[in-house]
Amino acid sequence: MPRITTAARAALNFAALIAFAAPPAANAAAPANPIARPPPRPGSNPYQPPPQTDVTVAYQFRTRILVSPPSCARFATDADNIFLSSTLDDNTKTQQLKAVSAATAAAGCLGP
Repeated sequence: MPRITTAARAALNFAALIAFAAPPAANAAAPANPIARPPPRPGSNPYQPPPQTDVTVAYQFRTRILVSPPSCARFATDADNIFLSSTLDDNTKTQQLKAVSAATAAAGCLGP
């Protein structure tokens, strides 16, 4: 046989060997029970809800702001800017968010 044919046949045999041997090797490395997970470390539960503070409670009105009249978008922008501000303390944020919430309700921009 010519050398090229022998080399090609050897390469195909090697590829077939890898194709059939790789899946069992990958399955052997998997844990016996894929649902079982190690217990989370204390204080590291990623599924724990964020803590509720006065600021987050005051910011909850933001989800009820209507978008149909374009004038209501200003209230959403104001609430976002206050909530995300890094220069205000929590008490000031809470007071300003309550004021924006009252102004939004007075303008008729709050939904149910």
